[in-house]
Amino acid sequence: MIRVDIKPRQDDRYDIYVSDDNGNALLNSNQGYENVEDAEKVARRLFGRPVVLTGAVQTVALRVEYRSGKTKTEQLR
Repeated sequence: MIRVDIKPRQDDRYDIYVSDDNGNALLNSNQGYENVEDAEKVARRLFGRPVVLTGAVQTVALRVEYRSGKTKTEQLR
């Protein structure tokens, strides 16, 4: 499974972090999205479609952490 985390930064922007099953970083954005909705749109565009690797569809979990401390988790595929 691939895990996509969207987390707030100190400067009121959001970054996207992607890791594998073992917690190894696959990529990190440091662009700093102004709002969480924009970061979620990018994550959905990148990971919302099924990708077949070695005969199986790779599952992707999205976890969003809001500035309030609240979190939301869902499976994108």
